[in-house]
Amino acid sequence: MRTTTRLAQWLRRSGPFDRDRMPSLGELAPRPLPVKASRRLFVVDLPEGDVPGFTIDVPGWTGHTADRKWTSTWLSEGYDGILFRGKGKDKTRIVPNGVESTVMFDRMPGVVRFENLTVVCGSRHGIWAGLEHPEEDVEPLFRLETFHVDVLSSGPRTTWGVFTIQCDVDLRSGTIDTTNGLEHTLYVHGVAQFGVYLLNMTFRSTAECVKIRSSTTETRAVPGAALGVQSCVFAFWYRDGSSRGGGGVVCQGTGLKGISVKGCFFRNLGPNGAIPSNQRTRAIMIDDGEGDYYSALDGTPREGPANGHVLIQFCGIETGPGSENLSIVIRCGNLGAGHKVARSFRVLDCGVWGQRLQLQLSDIPSGKTVVEGNNTPALAELSRLYGVDTSHEALIPLPDHVIPLSEGLFR
Repeated sequence: MRTTTRLAQWLRRSGPFDRDRMPSLGELAPRPLPVKASRRLFVVDLPEGDVPGFTIDVPGWTGHTADRKWTSTWLSEGYDGILFRGKGKDKTRIVPNGVESTVMFDRMPGVVRFENLTVVCGSRHGIWAGLEHPEEDVEPLFRLETFHVDVLSSGPRTTWGVFTIQCDVDLRSGTIDTTNGLEHTLYVHGVAQFGVYLLNMTFRSTAECVKIRSSTTETRAVPGAALGVQSCVFAFWYRDGSSRGGGGVVCQGTGLKGISVKGCFFRNLGPNGAIPSNQRTRAIMIDDGEGDYYSALDGTPREGPANGHVLIQFCGIETGPGSENLSIVIRCGNLGAGHKVARSFRVLDCGVWGQRLQLQLSDIPSGKTVVEGNNTPALAELSRLYGVDTSHEALIPLPDHVIPLSEGLFR
């Protein structure tokens, strides 16, 4: 790695780099949520065609007219959860039939899983997993799973595609598209035990694609949980008509011990080369939730690091163009003040391309920031095979000058 004299001088001023005490890459790799070896799910086979939306353990105020479902039906028989199995994407469609939330269920000691189907969003949600009960204990077995499932917005009023509260989330091999909506594609409020795992998913959003937040007023702390995002595509974020800011992966005071984004592709370009809002350049954003968070160390409210160890590796990002002041493409930093945002932060082996973009990295302990092996000639060549314009690379501002991402940073 080439390092300029000025950068070397600045690094010496910034203190020792603590590579030996960083967690290993194996520890930070995306990990699927554990599955009980003897797990049994109660299977509901859904027919081809449109199936009306439904609720589980939610009373009648929702407006649903289909038969309500109750966990006592299967949990009392020793099942670990329920599986709704369709005949294939677009063959089986769960539709809202005029209700705000197509599928709605409250927390339960078990799994709700969907396979091989499409969920069409209502005016508020496609899937709403867990109502808000901040005064109640966490249910560690509560989990939402999808496999070969698309969640699609049905009109301009959809607010969220998938919305969860105090629920573990495991989504694989599907698409969530709310580009006709108002807010976020996947919005996670706290977790149940293990965290969130996303594999081979595609996200398109009016505002933020994947947002995770653990407010002390809305959720309970779950120390030891993690986020793993692997081999996902983020094709749009922050479209016209959004009622919120934009971003690809947004982690606001998660309290999670680890955040891993690996092998993902982010692409969001301005229309016809015009300079878009700087919200459209924000691929990965890590912050402290304006100081409203649980510690990633032990769950203490509003104390200690707001997030744990962060790894971004083998990702391709093309966005922009940014503003003359350099728009943010990757950020780690406070929205509040006075505490660390991440225990460590690594950006490794990525290609990050676009005009007037910057990595803004702050509020990380000394010796715990690594930016290495990015925008190499080999990565540029690989990026061009995917149609990426590699003419401009992202930049890193230092106190007295700016360096290209390919130059690297240790501090």
